[in-house]
Amino acid sequence: MINNDSKKNAVSTIKAKGLAALFPYSSEELLEEMIKRHAPIKEYLFNKEMGKQLQKIDSDIAEYCMLKMIDQYDALILPVHDSFIVQQDKIHILKEVMIEAYYKFVGGKVPIDEKGFKLWPPNEGLIHDDVHLYEKYEVQSLQFLRRFNKDVSEPLMAPDVFPDSYEEEVEEDDDHYLIEFF
Repeated sequence: MINNDSKKNAVSTIKAKGLAALFPYSSEELLEEMIKRHAPIKEYLFNKEMGKQLQKIDSDIAEYCMLKMIDQYDALILPVHDSFIVQQDKIHILKEVMIEAYYKFVGGKVPIDEKGFKLWPPNEGLIHDDVHLYEKYEVQSLQFLRRFNKDVSEPLMAPDVFPDSYEEEVEEDDDHYLIEFF
């Protein structure tokens, strides 16, 4: 309703996406029910510019989080819809940065939904043949950090990413870190 400029166009979108079939309403009835349900923001509906403004705020918040995490914490985060993927040891920092970004661009406080959140147990499913995947990740991450003139004197990987059963020895090279397992 925010990205359509009229009720007629909103009904067409509902029909095109088959949304009415999910409810016991016609497309027109479903639209009216949604308008009733969102009465507090009714004045903002059917205004494409409002949709663009909200998307801009959303992208500003995401950009702020990504840049602050790399600039201040040397952490790469991956945006996925309205969430982020981050190294396990940076989760609490990211949460603080997200709250800060929301306050900066919107004002007020925002709850961070952690339902379904689960730390990946590093030992689960990792076999010796998979170790090369982490080495590739580390090389690519370090190249990215160098591009932004960040300190790469420490390995980027969180210390708990590798299983305890492996002993590691880190040798520094001019271009990358080599992690040997024996």
